[in-house]
Amino acid sequence: MFALATRLAAARLPAAGRSAAYSNITYSGGHASTGQGGYYGSGGSRSLGRDKSSPHRPEAVAHAQDVAVLEGISGEVEVLEASLLAHGDAVSNATIELSAKLKKMVTQGSVMEVLDKLEFKGEPVWGLSERERELVLYMRQKVNEV
Repeated sequence: MFALATRLAAARLPAAGRSAAYSNITYSGGHASTGQGGYYGSGGSRSLGRDKSSPHRPEAVAHAQDVAVLEGISGEVEVLEASLLAHGDAVSNATIELSAKLKKMVTQGSVMEVLDKLEFKGEPVWGLSERERELVLYMRQKVNEV
């Protein structure tokens, strides 16, 4: 009833007086002509039916025990790689054996499981230091090389 009375009163006012009749719209300030401000609720700030929170992703956070396991394996990998480099480019029974040992080490199930836990969507997970991130990237590179 009030809305109808307001519209009827505004229709009887001259053009200059009409804006005063509709002055009860909530405006959040700023200059609309320069992109600031706006009417309350515009732009979907109060939209319904949409969950605005991010989903919880515990798999995207690093765990210290996983990092410790990967550090231990990487130490062994570096020892094997140093042995391979010491033999040079020559192919021998020793280099073949070292290469097979290296491949077996980096592709074993437990290493792949830990590496998968420390990556999320192809990148190191959150909560790792820069050194730990480099370790994850290094180990993924080793897995991809063999």
